[in-house]
Amino acid sequence: GVSSGVGPMAGMGGRGGTMGGAGAVVMDPPPPRKRGHMDEMGSADGMSTRAQKSEVGAIMQRLDAMAAQQMQQLNQRMDAMEQRIEDRIGGLEQKVDGLTATVQAACHNSQARAFNSRGQGRANDPLRPLQAESGPKVGTAPPSTGSSRQRNHYGAQFPATVGEAQKLDSLQLAALSEFYNVPFPDYAAFAFFIGCA
Repeated sequence: GVSSGVGPMAGMGGRGGTMGGAGAVVMDPPPPRKRGHMDEMGSADGMSTRAQKSEVGAIMQRLDAMAAQQMQQLNQRMDAMEQRIEDRIGGLEQKVDGLTATVQAACHNSQARAFNSRGQGRANDPLRPLQAESGPKVGTAPPSTGSSRQRNHYGAQFPATVGEAQKLDSLQLAALSEFYNVPFPDYAAFAFFIGCA
């Protein structure tokens, strides 16, 4: 008989594709892949790592701030300590200067008293002025009555001779007492002080 020329594969089609005379095969695209458990774990790990980095960064910032504050406080304490040391050194220098002036005045007065004690107690025997060993005028002597120097603001003048010393009145003795920071209730106390008693 006569064959129709249609084989068993002829006309086969369907979802899987169609084979035609040209031999072309058409396939449907694969379905989208579902998100698996491993993908979810990877995403969670990434979020956890970012959170940890953020937390570490915050901790480092707090540590830096604490370190800066402690350094500032340390610097302030060091500055205060240096200032206290400088103040103490300044105070010690002033004390040393005062002691030096006192020692120098004492040395001068020792020589002045030796000079004044060599007199015979005559009215015209000269006297050498003493310096103040304490008080605001330490290291200085009042002007002598025999000099052209003006009286100081204490109004004190040192007698140039024994005769002038013997004639000192209470006001003059008070002025000398204030200058030397030593009480002179009478001439005898002053004479003893200057070395001609």
